Amino acid sequence: NPHGVGGEILSISGDTLVIKDRNNQESSVRISEATSINRGKEILALQNLVVGDRIIVVGKPGDDGVIIAGLVRVFDVLSR
Repeated sequence: NPHGVGGEILSISGDTLVIKDRNNQESSVRISEATSINRGKEILALQNLVVGDRIIVVGKPGDDGVIIAGLVRVFDVLSR
């Protein structure tokens, strides 16, 4: 059952991101070694993500309500 969420990264703590969507809803996303993180054709690592990045996450909800990410797509922000 895929689950998706998108928005801006508010915080990064260990392997967990908190993102805020356009409705100001916050979601927690867990990154694992199996997670694919991409910006265009570039493959990224968790360490390449920064607060303020705009992302789309596809994954599945864990028992604790945290989304376990299978795919993270990072979008370029023109103001950077």
